[in-house]
Amino acid sequence: HDGALELRDAGGRLLVRYASGEAEIAAPAGDLTLAAPAGRVVLRAGTDVAVDAARDVVHRAGRRVDLSAGDIASEPQIRLEPGAAEIAADQLGLRAKAARVAARQVEILAREVATTAERIATSAERYELTATRLVEKTRDAFRDVVELSQSRVGRARMIVRDLYSLTSKRSVMVSKEETSIDGEKVLLG
Repeated sequence: HDGALELRDAGGRLLVRYASGEAEIAAPAGDLTLAAPAGRVVLRAGTDVAVDAARDVVHRAGRRVDLSAGDIASEPQIRLEPGAAEIAADQLGLRAKAARVAARQVEILAREVATTAERIATSAERYELTATRLVEKTRDAFRDVVELSQSRVGRARMIVRDLYSLTSKRSVMVSKEETSIDGEKVLLG
């Protein structure tokens, strides 16, 4: 009717239509399968490829799935292999209302890490921090230790702008050499 080439089934339903350089393949009553049992299936488009499913989209490969954008010769940004997944990108963004990572072991390697949050809660059986220099800044700091709090330092200096108060049941200060107390008034007892 419009010069199109059409192939229809016995019920008149469209199976294949070609007109003005455009083609359509349809399976009106069931599945549509593209198969190449001894070779590859290649979909190639000059512009975009759109996949629109009313339900699920499933990708499965016996060896791996590679996803990449940009130059056709570039390395894939996402690679899925049996038991492994890898994301490689110059920039990676994640935006979610809630996110959860459950892993047996997590390792983060970075030149710089910045964290901003209203509240950070950390719970651990053992917590270790190793740094060349540690700088802490806060308005108030509170620490509760049930048993022993111990610090081993080469030298110690504490600068208090206003009042220094130490309250304990018993206090012991031992110096191997000398002890100096300097003040306008020294009140004992």
